[in-house]
Amino acid sequence: RLESRAGRHAGRRSAWYLEKMNGGLDAAREMVRHMVVPASDEDRAESRASANLHLLGLADVLRREGAAAQSCGAAPTSGPLRGKRIVVDAGHGGRDSGATGVYRRQGLEQFRLAEKDLTLGVARHLADRLRAAGAEVFLTRDSDETLDLYGRGIAGRVLEADAFVSIHFNYSVLSDPTPLGGRPVDGIDYTAAYVFSPARKNLPLPGYSELLGERLRRGQPAESNRLAGALFRHVSAALGTTDSPPEEARRRMRLEDARRRQLARAHRKRPLPESAMEEAAALHPPPSDESPSAGQLRLYNRFFQEYPETALPKGVRRSDFVVLREVHDKPAVLVETCFIGDRTQLAQLRTEQRRAVIASAVCQGLSEYFLIPPNPR
Repeated sequence: RLESRAGRHAGRRSAWYLEKMNGGLDAAREMVRHMVVPASDEDRAESRASANLHLLGLADVLRREGAAAQSCGAAPTSGPLRGKRIVVDAGHGGRDSGATGVYRRQGLEQFRLAEKDLTLGVARHLADRLRAAGAEVFLTRDSDETLDLYGRGIAGRVLEADAFVSIHFNYSVLSDPTPLGGRPVDGIDYTAAYVFSPARKNLPLPGYSELLGERLRRGQPAESNRLAGALFRHVSAALGTTDSPPEEARRRMRLEDARRRQLARAHRKRPLPESAMEEAAALHPPPSDESPSAGQLRLYNRFFQEYPETALPKGVRRSDFVVLREVHDKPAVLVETCFIGDRTQLAQLRTEQRRAVIASAVCQGLSEYFLIPPNPR
């Protein structure tokens, strides 16, 4: 479907998106193979050689890799979640370390924790608990490796998971230990659960509007909202966190964001090395002259009419994150469990016990979603 629409969208942004989707499908195939069955060295070499031959249609991916998952996946044991298939995504990894929490005492750095290590620890604990409850669990990564963002979400779709949960940790520009700033910030700690929300600028991309319509037909936004609400309640109760930072902290964040944007604008005026320009082009989509059609705008408006902000459960927010966008028709949530810039939380996160507490809370949220029927409207 993407290939057939490529000719109608010849803009640079659409070409960039098609290239990302091509890489995402190839990455998802390789990812699913690792999640489903340990492959031999010969199989891995063969899969790498064939992965880039052409852009596989989604139906082919589902038929091949989904069938392999059914036959090769670990058989679930008995338990309340028996028969449920859950994909757990440990955020970041490899070259992408995510946020970094720095613990300082009397101005001196004592230790620092990378978000990619914390998410992997929580994901492993969560997988153990879900499997003990009878669920069939797949981890997008079980080591410190760099994964394709598109591939993570597509892998959840390929495996036809009943739920997709991406684990992350919150941070703030106020506590970011980079040359642009970074001061210890205490007293800011909150949990947030993100669900997919369409972005108007993405509507002209190939296939984007059709997938948005598919979500609406299947009622996927309502299911994601319900799962996100359950996850927020259990995680925030276990960690003693709130749904947003204090107003004074938010004011300071806005000021720091404005300062950094000003620095970034000044930096863009300087000539960048060729390598930096290539890296920026790979990460950020180019501008596009394509505008949404009237039909696409009606679909976009329908989403917000059927699922207004006031209908979101407490602690649930919206974003067009890639990993949430590519799951499509199943409930998908990205959980920012707690604030990595808070010294109290950071000291606790250093222990396996604290990571296990977070995993237990996420497991309880998933159990509530699957076992307790939704309230009728």
